[in-house]
Amino acid sequence: MKLALYLVLPIVLFFLLAYAVIIFLTPQAAEPPAGPVQNGAEECQAGQAEDCITSKGCDGYRTCVNGMWSPCITKRECTPGVAESCALNICTLGERKCDECGQWGRCMPKENGG
Repeated sequence: MKLALYLVLPIVLFFLLAYAVIIFLTPQAAEPPAGPVQNGAEECQAGQAEDCITSKGCDGYRTCVNGMWSPCITKRECTPGVAESCALNICTLGERKCDECGQWGRCMPKENGG
């Protein structure tokens, strides 16, 4: 009887210790937030709109759709990379280029291609 107690007691203590280590060292799942799931987006009121900056650093806007903000949309004036003629002054034509954000750059003197 004493022999069985000496054999069983260390095994029981080992399993209790292993259980305690697993319980205390295993990260527990966080409680879900109360209310609707947000998926990283902020809540808003229908009809709201606001200015924002895109991931490329361009000015844009976002609107509230079904209580969540839309992605930031660039306000484009032109197609990036396109160039057009412009007036530097009354007598001189220049050229302006559309930047990566879809905004016209300054009117600059045309480069002579030679």
